[in-house]
Amino acid sequence: VHKSNPANYGLPSTLGIIILHHPETGVPFAVLDGTHITAMRTGAVVGVTAKYLAKKNSKVVTVIGAGAQGFTSFIMLATAMDAIEEARIVDIKPEARKSFIEKAAQLFPKIKYVEVDDIQTACTGSNIVVSATTAGKPLLLDIALDKGTTAIGVSEKLTHEFIGKFDRFIVDFAECLMERLNQSGRYAAKVAGTTYADLSPSLADGEIGD
Repeated sequence: VHKSNPANYGLPSTLGIIILHHPETGVPFAVLDGTHITAMRTGAVVGVTAKYLAKKNSKVVTVIGAGAQGFTSFIMLATAMDAIEEARIVDIKPEARKSFIEKAAQLFPKIKYVEVDDIQTACTGSNIVVSATTAGKPLLLDIALDKGTTAIGVSEKLTHEFIGKFDRFIVDFAECLMERLNQSGRYAAKVAGTTYADLSPSLADGEIGD
């Protein structure tokens, strides 16, 4: 993840490479660009999560972050949840919001799109909230969500306080997620000269696969 890419080079902030190996020998067969596949795969997780965990008649969705990940997340979510009537798009860049809506409207013209520059305003009355940004802090930590809202944090920085905000905490792969977060958390605390409390896989109430 290179946050300066969009502004400085016109490139995606999140890049990926896929290497295909022979399953027995490990010999590499192909090196592929993985940026698009990564965006689609993560977006698909959002769609599956919403399909099985959100209210079936969810009509309003909020997407925080109008970049590639926010867009594929919305596309998959709108595909999985055919009752969506309104999409609120939040981003600090007005041009990103407009570009997002222009592309999304071509795929889902029946949905009403609303540009919002305030997260709390966008979340109030929303059934599903998707956070997909490169922000360095949990954007939803201090946001008041309606009872029954499903929040899908593609990019949320998870902390004990943030997890405790919700009635249920479901992840895609608990051990992998927590180890990755703990490694980042320990390093950030070491650099800052602070302490870090490890997150345990037991904090998750379940996995999406289940």
